[in-house]
Amino acid sequence: MDELGRSILTLQHPFALQLGGTLPSVSLSWEEWGPKDGPVVLIVPSLSSGSHVAVTEKNKEDGWWEKMVGPGKWIDTTKYRVISPNVLGSTYGLTSPASINPETGKLYGKFFPQITTADQASLVKLLLDHLQIDRIEAIIGASLGGMIVLQFAVHFADIAEKVVVISSTAKTTAGTVAIRSVQRAAVLADPDLCDGDYREQGKWPTHGMKVARMLGLISYRSRTEFDTRFNHRGKHMPNSELTDPLGFEVEEWLSTKSDPFATSYDPNSYLLLSKCMDLHNVSLGICPDVEQALQRITAKTHVIGVDTDYLIPVFEQHHIHQTLFHADKKCTYEELSSLYGHDAFLHQEKWFGPRLQLFLESGNPYSDGNPYAD
Repeated sequence: MDELGRSILTLQHPFALQLGGTLPSVSLSWEEWGPKDGPVVLIVPSLSSGSHVAVTEKNKEDGWWEKMVGPGKWIDTTKYRVISPNVLGSTYGLTSPASINPETGKLYGKFFPQITTADQASLVKLLLDHLQIDRIEAIIGASLGGMIVLQFAVHFADIAEKVVVISSTAKTTAGTVAIRSVQRAAVLADPDLCDGDYREQGKWPTHGMKVARMLGLISYRSRTEFDTRFNHRGKHMPNSELTDPLGFEVEEWLSTKSDPFATSYDPNSYLLLSKCMDLHNVSLGICPDVEQALQRITAKTHVIGVDTDYLIPVFEQHHIHQTLFHADKKCTYEELSSLYGHDAFLHQEKWFGPRLQLFLESGNPYSDGNPYAD
């Protein structure tokens, strides 16, 4: 266990990757809450989050789902053993482009092999094997986490009793790729990226990362939120230069909000996981189409969409639900009407909490009625 309370597993054997090639070894970190003999709930983080879901004995900083997870909370750690692993390749994890390749003794950097969400799911399975856990109560994830959850449910169908997929998709669509491709272009256009060798050159592509994050923030939230939250009074003066910002509130918010990510999230990790999400396809390498792959799922599945999600629109969650429902799988769907778009799961715990609590306890996210009725 490290100084932040994260447990560490190092696999000393090669880890084969879905697209070919291997990692010579992999180190995985995770955090835990609750009794060791409790029903296991796995929470898989998204791109912007790590394993720190809630406070721990060694790390008292609030986690990214602090209001959801803890003693007496909706995901009750007096009852459940909650485990959250860091994502392979993430800036929060151990094996990533910023780590040392044991075969060369140098940073992986831009030579880190491309990984997929199926690789991520396989690593979750290896963690459970290490912990000698062969059955879990539930696996939960949003966005990238939801992609990994779906892959896990498809590839390891006999392990999870319940599955929760929030603001995610079974196969990334072209509209989402379009957004992420522009984000990657912003990073790649920054000369301080140094062709991926910024660490060796003592540089950091802050500007490119900042532009990428600003675009991300726009796609994570809703037009309605921007239009109602920020006024349209700029500060542009007659003697301003064309290169000066107009000073709109929303400009200032985007700039300020994007700074921490731009200066701390490893750019090569960002490029790696951005591509990982764009390559996401639950049928890749196992089935002719997504529908057949989804039909491998045997767990009770609850799919949640957000009506204002611009990044992964609700029709993609509808597709998951309808595919499972018409295959006579136990699948429920709910849609949240929200100002917060793709990021709603981080802001509206009072909506998500009771539903996840009910689903964990009974397999039914609704307070009454048959959850599997048409």
